[in-house]
Amino acid sequence: MKRLLAGIVLAVLVILGLPWVASAGQNDPYFSVPSTSYSGQPSKFSVRIINNVENSTLSASVSGAASGSMSCVSAGAIGGLGPYKCTLGGSYRLNPGTLTVTARSTKSGKTVGSTTHSATVSSRFGISGHTNPTEGDTFSVSGRYDHISGQSDFSVHARVSGSGGTVAGQSSTSCSASNGSYRCSLKSAKGSGSSYTVTVTESRGGFSRSASTGVSVAVTSAPQTPVITSASSYDTKNVPTSVFGTAGRAGLRIEVAVDSGTSFASPTSTCTSSGANGFWTCSLPKLTVGKHTIAARSIDPTDPTKISPVAFQTTTIVKKAGHKPKPTATPTPTATESPVAEPPVVQVPPVVTPPVVKKAFDGLSHQFSELLALLILALAVTALARPGTVSAATGGRSVTFADENDAIAGFELSQRRGIGIGDNSPSWRAFGHDATDYWSRTMPGLLNRYSPFLARLSVDGIDLRAAFGALWWLFPFTGAALGLVAINQVSGPALAPKVGVLVGVMVISAFDAFAGFVASVVFGVLLLGDVLTDKHTALTVLAVGFLWTSLPLVATSIRPFRRPGVLSLRYGWDRVADLLITSLLCGWIAQKIAQSMDLFAGRDTGIPAHANAIGLAAVAAIAVRVLFSQAVEVWWPERLRQTEVQEDLPETALWAVLGGMFVRVFVFAFLGHAFIGGCWQWYLGVLLFALPDLLLLARDYFGLAWQVKVPLPVGVTHIFLVVVACTLLVAFSVSSTDSQSAALRWAFLAAALVPAGLAAARVFRDDEDGEQHEGSSWDMQLAGAGILLTTVILAVHGWNF
Repeated sequence: MKRLLAGIVLAVLVILGLPWVASAGQNDPYFSVPSTSYSGQPSKFSVRIINNVENSTLSASVSGAASGSMSCVSAGAIGGLGPYKCTLGGSYRLNPGTLTVTARSTKSGKTVGSTTHSATVSSRFGISGHTNPTEGDTFSVSGRYDHISGQSDFSVHARVSGSGGTVAGQSSTSCSASNGSYRCSLKSAKGSGSSYTVTVTESRGGFSRSASTGVSVAVTSAPQTPVITSASSYDTKNVPTSVFGTAGRAGLRIEVAVDSGTSFASPTSTCTSSGANGFWTCSLPKLTVGKHTIAARSIDPTDPTKISPVAFQTTTIVKKAGHKPKPTATPTPTATESPVAEPPVVQVPPVVTPPVVKKAFDGLSHQFSELLALLILALAVTALARPGTVSAATGGRSVTFADENDAIAGFELSQRRGIGIGDNSPSWRAFGHDATDYWSRTMPGLLNRYSPFLARLSVDGIDLRAAFGALWWLFPFTGAALGLVAINQVSGPALAPKVGVLVGVMVISAFDAFAGFVASVVFGVLLLGDVLTDKHTALTVLAVGFLWTSLPLVATSIRPFRRPGVLSLRYGWDRVADLLITSLLCGWIAQKIAQSMDLFAGRDTGIPAHANAIGLAAVAAIAVRVLFSQAVEVWWPERLRQTEVQEDLPETALWAVLGGMFVRVFVFAFLGHAFIGGCWQWYLGVLLFALPDLLLLARDYFGLAWQVKVPLPVGVTHIFLVVVACTLLVAFSVSSTDSQSAALRWAFLAAALVPAGLAAARVFRDDEDGEQHEGSSWDMQLAGAGILLTTVILAVHGWNF
């Protein structure tokens, strides 16, 4: 109760405090600056800016990575109010670095609103590798530089400095640079130290940027004392003709002196060491009987002044003595024993053990069948979302339109003012709605740079914020309160919330994924100690968190929640398909999670008995959410303009992309290991799951340009293909095994195969816009009726492996 009271107080403080924070900027022009890479920048840099002051003039300028004034023209603005498109003159004027755009609203010669936003033009310039020379040898430094095909290129130079300044006059050595890669051929010099600093600079016009790396230099020193490993004693029939040993490294000149002490004025013989150990063999003169002193030393041929200490060995030549034959011993006679009669052998009949009849394996249990069905659905959705999950979202995932024409129609409609009955309603006018609108527009851009997942969560509830304004805050705070209630319910033996709380949070999250995420965080954090020490607690927290957070996110990755606001027969089939497919898909997922809850918890939770009811609740909640989202599109269009991001979200930072990849693979590996252990099928299945991400990194880092010419499925066609193919593969793998444990291992591997292949192919798809279609998307998907029929059949019949 104390935690709930503290949460309510915090909610009041936030609602009262945020208007003050946001009020200073609510009338300023609204826009976000798209981040880009140098090689991927548009030929004309432009920003869409929404002017929020009527009868004013909008102007914009840019500084930093580019500079100059921008030309702003109306892109739907009426009376100065609405969207403008501001374009920077010239082509490819963006240099790597920070880009700052300032927009100003001017009225009667005075600035009435001004906003500045920054973005980055990322650079691929850097040093990726180098060789380490020995003193006096050549070495190289290589890497990538900023390059746009067909445009004036950057030049690359290198500077080499050591302990005494510039090394060998290399103050600005030109490097070979082509197609985005460079290589600098450099040299070291004796006496310039054991480490160099190599600074590589790319430059073009008045712009330049540098990167440095340290290079270790192996300073030549006196060779180590050679070791003589040949024998030191011989007889006259085996007098040695050579002496051999090791010198520690190859390429040294070995001098040998016989019976000359430490004098090497006239060495007896010389040879050269070779191999990793510096093995050497030098010839010897004919040695006579007696003792001889053999001395050896090593000399560095590149610097003859560097000579090793001398190694000595005393070699003795002795005359081989004759050997007398040894007398042959007389054998001792052996007594012969008399044979003893053996007792008769008694035949004992063998004991017959009845054979053990092993019960035939007749398929997986119902719970494990449901678990595999959940795995197939999750892999299908994940394969469809990649590699798009590592790219910037446009306009929010929950409002993504089916194609570009739909997006333009919806955008133009949302710019019109006063056209919806909800825009004049009191439903959204609670105190603090200005702050809610401000953060609704701003947070996705702030978050996407660091976490696309959090940015997508912040976008999901824009229709609620449009219709209810500041009252939207009741959803996340209710989610937090129910998360606390769920904690009190898992203190007993069940290890899972009761069905009422489980369904309650699920329904709330169907309308706003962020509210379900808040409940999941509260639930997971307060069980963190058990999560880190108990496998089943960790699995339960993951399952509950997935159910509470992912339903609307999964649904909108397949079909959009909103269509253009004009009702027409053209979109009638699309609207029906959106409603049925997203609802049934979420119902499947909720039902499968509920059916598998006992497996996750490792004990009886009582939830599987209500799995069908939980699935139907999810179907109903998502169906209502789809209808509500389309109603907001028609009745609250002006409110949507105030709450929705209208521009491209900033590019995600590389470390955030890599972190997201790691988290996905780690969760998949943990779930697989929890049920099948560390077998070779687990290792290969995890590798298949990670393959698309690895290929994506290889494509971007190494600049691979492979192109897939084979048409790839999109949207629900993709989901249908993955579900059917994985179901067949899993069914075949299960039928070919003789135990449940073996069936699970092979099914895990089979389920990962198809989605990994399709997602990997999408990394190198031929057309970046190949997933877009003109007109009604179902006109381009001839299998639509079959997909819908299969969806209904699977929803009713289910899976049974």
